[in-house]
Amino acid sequence: MKETFLCVMAQYDSETEMKLADLQRKMAEAGYIGRQSKHLKHHITLGIFDVSQEARIKDRIDEITRDFTPFEIRLGSLGLFRTDVLFISPVANSALHRMHDALHQGIDEDANWVPHSTMFIEETSQVLQAVEFLARNFQPFSAKVESIGFYQFQPTRFILEKPLNQTHE
Repeated sequence: MKETFLCVMAQYDSETEMKLADLQRKMAEAGYIGRQSKHLKHHITLGIFDVSQEARIKDRIDEITRDFTPFEIRLGSLGLFRTDVLFISPVANSALHRMHDALHQGIDEDANWVPHSTMFIEETSQVLQAVEFLARNFQPFSAKVESIGFYQFQPTRFILEKPLNQTHE
């Protein structure tokens, strides 16, 4: 991954955020602190883009937040990237796929996208222990996606947060 990049995130409602924050708090109390970004809301990463695409992505976010209303999604299982990232995996429903496709249309395909909400990043030995801990403490539940966040990383810069359309047409 490039040193500086843009990231678009589907963000959860406050109830989901509280449930995920509670799980992370329990993990921290058990000694699983990790290197994941602790200053961000929990989210599903929708896409990573080159910094040259910022204006285009802002326009795309405007379209998405106009065209999509908040939607429910099931957070159903745990997963790993390599052995250093532990995440909760949403059951990718049609709304999430349509949002992802709308973001990437005409820009790139992002064919290898794996929807996920990162819970813990650390060395393999710690992650494998954290898997066991989280498996004992996580129960699948219904969550709600209600906004889009847009950030630059390396260095971190908040760009915008925008709610999905609250009106039903």
